[in-house]
Amino acid sequence: MAGRFFYLVALVQSTAATTLDSLTTKNINPNSVSVSGFSSGGYMAAQLGIAHSELFKSGFGVFAGGPYDCGRDQDYTTCLFNNTPSIEQPLANMLSWSGSEIDCLCNLKQRKVYIQAGTADDVVGLGIARLLESQLSHFTDPSNAQFVTSVGAAHVFPTDLDGQGNSACNQSALPYIANCGYDGAGEVLKWLYGNGLKPRSERPLSGSILPFRQTGIFGAPGLAETAFVYVPEKCQQGGKTACKLHVALHGCGMHHEHIGDKFLVNTGYNLWADTNEIVVLYPQTTVDNGTYPTWSGNLSNLNACFDWIGQYGESDWKTGDHMKAIVNMVRTIIGHKSEPGPFISQGALPFVEEL
Repeated sequence: MAGRFFYLVALVQSTAATTLDSLTTKNINPNSVSVSGFSSGGYMAAQLGIAHSELFKSGFGVFAGGPYDCGRDQDYTTCLFNNTPSIEQPLANMLSWSGSEIDCLCNLKQRKVYIQAGTADDVVGLGIARLLESQLSHFTDPSNAQFVTSVGAAHVFPTDLDGQGNSACNQSALPYIANCGYDGAGEVLKWLYGNGLKPRSERPLSGSILPFRQTGIFGAPGLAETAFVYVPEKCQQGGKTACKLHVALHGCGMHHEHIGDKFLVNTGYNLWADTNEIVVLYPQTTVDNGTYPTWSGNLSNLNACFDWIGQYGESDWKTGDHMKAIVNMVRTIIGHKSEPGPFISQGALPFVEEL
C-alpha cells in the first residue's frame, strides 16, 4: 500500500469494513494537532480550536468564516452576506463557558490562529471575518495571529494551482476552490507549524488517501458514512518518524458526494503533508433532509454544512454532535484511548477496503 496514491471518485459502495494497521500504532505527535476549514468548515474549525483548545495545540485556521457562537443569540443569516453581527453576547458566552462547556480560554494565549478572507466574498464577507479576528484578540497573543486579505477573491478556498473543475477566483461558485495566486493550504500550515516546513511536493505523492467508515463514534446526523484521511508514506511506516495531524474541513456543498475528490486534491493540503510528515484528516458531511430545531428555528441541512447554528446539539460546545465525532477521529488517530467521558477511543478507524 505504501507509495500507492489513489482517489475515490464516488463513495465506496457494497464494501465491507476491513481491518488495516491502526493509525494509532504510528508515531503521531499529540502536540502537533491542528485544524483549518473553509466557510461552514471555517466556522467549525474555530469551534474546534476554541472549545477543544487542549486538543488542537498547534492552533487553527479559518478561511471565509466568522465569529465563534455567532448564530446563537441572533439569526444565523446575520453572520453571512456581509452583514454586521454583534459579538458582544458571544464574547460573554465564551467567558461564562470557559473551563466547562469549552476548554479554558487561557489556552488560546499559546495557540496559533490564521484567518483569511477575500474582498469580493459575498457569501460570508471580509467584515465578518474581521469580527472573528476582533473576538479572538481578547484571548490570543497578537504575535500568534495572522489575518490575510485576498484582494478580488470571492467566496473560494484560495490556491495557486490550476485544479480541474475549479472555480474562477472572482466568482462565488462551486466547487469554491480557485487559483487566486495564493497557496492557502501552504500558508495556513506554515503559520500553524512554523516556517521550517519543507517546500511542498512537486512529485507524485508517496502516500494514500484512505476512505474509512464515518459511523459509530465517528458519525452524527449530517455526516456522511465515508470520510477520508491522507497518510504520507513515512507516516504509514511509523516508528522513527514523528508525524503531525491536521484536520481539513470543507464548506457547504463541497462534500465528496457532491464534488468528488476536489477538496481532497485541488486545495493542495496533501502536497505539503507529503514532504512534512503530516497526516490530513478529511471529515465529510452529507445532505440531510430532516428538519431540526436550531438557534434560528427549524431547518434542514440541504447544503451539507458542518454545524455552527445549533442544528445537531449545542454545536459550539464540546457536546455538539459534529464536534464530538471529529474529536473522536482525532483522539483515535493520536492514540488517546483512555480519555475519560464520551471521547473514549474504541480502537482503529474502520477503514474501507481499497477499490
